Parts: sequence; structure tokens; C-alpha cells
Amino acid sequence: MVGITNTDRLRDLTPTRAKEVFGDTARAKESGGGENFTKFIGEELIPYIDSHYPTTSHRTMIGHSLGGLMAINTLIHHTDLFSNYLAIDPSMWWDKRTLSKESKAILDEKKFNNKFLFVAVANTMPASMQLSDLPKDTTQDTEHIRSIFEFTELTKSKTNNGLKFESKYYGDDDHGSVPLIAEYDALHLMFSWYGLKNFDQYFDPKTKTTAADIVKAVTDHYASFGYGTQPPRIIVKMLGYLSMDRKMNDKAIAFFDLNVKNYPESPYVYDSRGDYYLAQKDTVQAIQNYEKTLSLPEVSYTSYTKDKLKKLKKK
Repeated sequence: MVGITNTDRLRDLTPTRAKEVFGDTARAKESGGGENFTKFIGEELIPYIDSHYPTTSHRTMIGHSLGGLMAINTLIHHTDLFSNYLAIDPSMWWDKRTLSKESKAILDEKKFNNKFLFVAVANTMPASMQLSDLPKDTTQDTEHIRSIFEFTELTKSKTNNGLKFESKYYGDDDHGSVPLIAEYDALHLMFSWYGLKNFDQYFDPKTKTTAADIVKAVTDHYASFGYGTQPPRIIVKMLGYLSMDRKMNDKAIAFFDLNVKNYPESPYVYDSRGDYYLAQKDTVQAIQNYEKTLSLPEVSYTSYTKDKLKKLKKK
């Protein structure tokens, strides 16, 4: 997760220069630097992160308020920078709704295949108002929320451009409280394909599924994401322990071996495999795996492994 700090949000998060901001023409002159900031993200920040960390090409952009405005502008004008876009209560009112006006034609003409946009709408209406009152209201008090609903309705109507779009209204949250719950909901939708589903069938004795079958199913699931993802170490470890609990030893050792194959420099994969051999009363193999665990760096539970190894050696 990369948090981008900002020194001047009015300058960097606005895609166009407005004539005035809430009646202030002097401050508006500082606005409209969003394209430069987007250029920095695309040409400097992303390459830096990719060269220093183990990343994938599947990126998600999250912005709130003016940051949400920027997220939508990036989707519309720089579509391929990210795979997912989350705009939390975005300031679509900016510069007399210029971005919404630009989006009308672009959402018709451009393809957004494999892109996901989630727009969260907070309750920023006066306390006395209901959603049903909005269509008739033209006051500045509701310009923020009305401009967001205008954009969401526009986007919903463009059904042939390949964009996967979701929006949600949070009636119990205001502009400041909505980010946390919106991020939670959006990530669930954006990554609905990530988790293993319907895998109980592989542990049903009636199906007579082999260890090779289930290992292949897990490996294929994560490989299908399209960028060489290995099954997460902790998921495979949990499946191994689950197999042990169900007395499916052939599947248990297949999972622990898979982790060793995929993460040979990780001490944790040898510790869990040692637990398997310990349960099988194979003391020699258990000791070898615990010793391998302790021989590798970055062991956060060294004392735990040492205790198991000490007890084994006493026996």
C-alpha cells in the first residue's frame, strides 16, 4: 500500500483550473495541477515502486474528496494506469462539473475492459433533507452530493464500454466518516475473485479427490489472475492444517510441500511442515524441518520453534 502525501491538494488533485472556488478567485489560480501530479504518479512513482518492491500490474487507486475527483479523472483520461478506481465522496462539483461533462462522450467512445470503478456517496445533505428532496433542490448546500449522483447516473447509463461499475450511498456516514467503510465494501467487490470458493468439495471423502487434484486446483486458481501469482503462503498453510485435522495426511503433506516449493527461503513453511511430521511421529523429519526454520533469517517466533525442537531432542 502506497500512501501519497501531498503539499497542496487544491493544486495537485484538481484536473482543471477553476475561475473561482466558493467565490475565491485568487485561490482558484493555484488549481489545475492534476495532470502534472498524474504524470508524476505514472512516470516516477509507479516505476520507482515497481523497481523496489515485489509488485504486480494489478493496481488500485483510492481517493477521497478531491482525491476522488482525481481518481475518476485518471480513469477517464489515463485509464491504463490502474486496474481499479475507488472514488470516495468525490468532488464532482469542481469547476462547474467539468469532469462529468467531459465523461459523457468518453464513456461512450472509449473501452474500459477489465477496469472497475466504485463510487461511494456520503450523506452531505442538510439534516432536514431526504434523498427524495434532492431532484428539486438547487442550493449550494447540496451541490456536492447532487454532482456525484449526476455522475453515477451517467456512468450507469453507459453499459457498452466494458467498465465494471458500482456505487453505494452511505446514509449514515458523512464526508469524513465514509472512507473506512467505503474502502472495505469496495475492496470486497473489486477482489471478489481472489478468495478460494467452494473448496469444501475437495475435502469431501465422497468425491475421492486426490492430493494432486486439490493442489492443482489451488495453484490454477491463483495463476488465473494473469500475473504469475503464487498461492499465498498463509492460505496454503491453513489448508495443510485443515487436512491434518481431517486425517487427510496425503493432502496435508502435499500442501506443506507446495509451500516449501514456492517459498524455499521462508522459515515459516518449514516450521509448519515440521508440525506435520511431528503429528506423524516422524521425529527425524520434524527435527530437520525445525532446524531448517531456525537456520533462516526473519523468524518472528524463534522461541516457539526452539521449544518444540528442544522437547523433540530430549526424547
